[in-house]
Amino acid sequence: MEVLEIKREVETLSQRLAMVQEYLSVSALTAKIHELEQIINGRAFWQNPISAYQTVEEITDLLLHTVKQYQQWHSTLRDAKAALELLEIQADPQLLQEAKTSLSLLSIELDRLEIEHLLSGKYDRNGAYLTITAESSVDMLLGMYASWAKSHGYKLSWVAESLACSGVINYAIVEIHAIYPYGYLKSETGIHKLDRILPENANSIQTSLIRVEVTPICNESEFEIPQQDLEIILPSILGNTNKLEVWVRVVHIPTGIAVYCDCERNQHQNKEKALSIVKSKLWALANSQGVKQIADIQPHSSQNLPSQEIRRYIFDSKMVLDIRTGLKTTSLTEVMNGKIDPFIRAYLQQEC
Repeated sequence: MEVLEIKREVETLSQRLAMVQEYLSVSALTAKIHELEQIINGRAFWQNPISAYQTVEEITDLLLHTVKQYQQWHSTLRDAKAALELLEIQADPQLLQEAKTSLSLLSIELDRLEIEHLLSGKYDRNGAYLTITAESSVDMLLGMYASWAKSHGYKLSWVAESLACSGVINYAIVEIHAIYPYGYLKSETGIHKLDRILPENANSIQTSLIRVEVTPICNESEFEIPQQDLEIILPSILGNTNKLEVWVRVVHIPTGIAVYCDCERNQHQNKEKALSIVKSKLWALANSQGVKQIADIQPHSSQNLPSQEIRRYIFDSKMVLDIRTGLKTTSLTEVMNGKIDPFIRAYLQQEC
């Protein structure tokens, strides 16, 4: 029976890989790589360092993140077919398990690629800033996104945090520098509603509303903010002067967007990081308002924060319901451990 299941999986993955080859245009990409290699080997290549760097970056991206991956997937499927032929002749538990494992990993990789194929926005390939705010604690969603990032080979880094009177984190900004985090996570922008039963009272449900705002790590040279539109707030030197405070708060005066940063080693670095996040939020705001220039954003529009409820986490029934797509699951523990790709895929497919 297991051999028959593997045979079906091989057939399914063969069809999916054929579709991948078609929409990746593997033959055209291979030709493009050859063309770029000819340019790199030219004598005048390094005379323009900026252009040379861009060419090397392009060929690396095409080769490592597209063509080589496809070749590896094709090789995995070829090996699985060979293993299947042997298994149909003679039972081999070890070979059977190896085939099942490799096909499972290939399926996961194709799932990822099929999602990335849906990502065609301007900054979808960029890293992301996540701003998470709650009246109580943001720990559970922070943990969910940290686990998601880890499962994708991404590193999540802290930018800033704020503590409530109770001592829990109720505001945090984190960043993920990699390829595609913004494209994946932009669908997470909105209100996440968590319904939990209080340990001390089984008849009482605690509802937490957590706002998530995902914005792209942009090319900052595209955005110039007039100095008069910015207010830079630094810590006052009071009391214990031996304690050096390096936090910075940057406010974009026309919109009211404000970002606090305390993760870097000095004030200059914190200021640059905060400015980067302000620009990221301004781009998202301009995009939502359908304008191209920062100057065209409606004044005082920072109040237009994400307010749509997008997902409910019901701990009593262990159910997670995505409001926008209707997708639901009773695997709440898996979702809180970072398995949110089904929700991401469903949203992207709906938006296409």
